[in-house]
Amino acid sequence: PAVILLDLLMPGTDGWTILNLLHANEDTKHIPVIVCSVFHDALLAEALGAKAHLRKPVSQAELLAAVNQWVR
Repeated sequence: PAVILLDLLMPGTDGWTILNLLHANEDTKHIPVIVCSVFHDALLAEALGAKAHLRKPVSQAELLAAVNQWVR
């Protein structure tokens, strides 16, 4: 994928764990991750390697702007 949209609330695991796994994996560490969640912790998201953090509810324009910024 050109970019990954990641929610933090998922059944069975959390987005922070997934974000760490994505950045630890050689096959996925180069893919930009945009966190999109009701939780607003942009500093933690950036510290863990996310390229952006969008707070839900997110507008279509905001989502498209974030994705377009990171799609190659």
